[in-house]
Amino acid sequence: MSRSIKNFIPYLALLAFAPTVGIAQVSESRLSTYFDASYYAYEEPNVMTKKSSIPLIGLGVGYTSAHNYPISVNASINLGQTAYEGTGTTNNDPLYILKGEISKQIAISPLSVKFGYGLRYLYDDWGIKKTTTNYDTYDRSTLYSYIFASFTRKLKANQFVTFKLKTLMNGKQKIFIDHVNAYQKTSMTQKRGFGIDVEWAMSEQLSLFAESWKIKESEPDAKDYGLIEPENTTIQLGFRHRF
Repeated sequence: MSRSIKNFIPYLALLAFAPTVGIAQVSESRLSTYFDASYYAYEEPNVMTKKSSIPLIGLGVGYTSAHNYPISVNASINLGQTAYEGTGTTNNDPLYILKGEISKQIAISPLSVKFGYGLRYLYDDWGIKKTTTNYDTYDRSTLYSYIFASFTRKLKANQFVTFKLKTLMNGKQKIFIDHVNAYQKTSMTQKRGFGIDVEWAMSEQLSLFAESWKIKESEPDAKDYGLIEPENTTIQLGFRHRF
């Protein structure tokens, strides 16, 4: 049995011990769109940080099918700028995050539960620059594939809290360092990590959210330069407005 499947077993156990279980029913399909603004921070402890210098701006769309076993599909994009601090500093580095998720919903009294699969792609448009201490910078991208379980509890009319637990299936970081002497573009594989998301809807339109990842140290890079991606954490905090 693979490591990812083993990590997903606790989510299934929650379903097995739920007091009552029923399949959610949706009378008609639903399409929704939203806007969000958030603070972003990425940290490799004792190595470097990347933090948003202005809030990330995001747009998203979601669709829920209309049948007895509803499936939801969500996609979003975030754009912004970050500031680097490590071997010197840089500022106004463009950042792009794309995310897509597909899930199946099951209604459990008093919780609504979804199990799903997601992809998260991040592009850090950092190069070709020099830090304030004359170190070369380079573009970086990461792609996470993950499985998740989300648990939503309705508080009162149009208010709810959602917790999402994410388990990394595979991560791939690419670094674009062709412009640095003796280096070519290379990549690192990330095999271990998890994330937790929380969203609190204060009304039908407005909610607060936090999204996080904690990723363990990567495998050595594919070109055998001796490069690794250190253990790192990412967090986004913001508000979301649905239309």
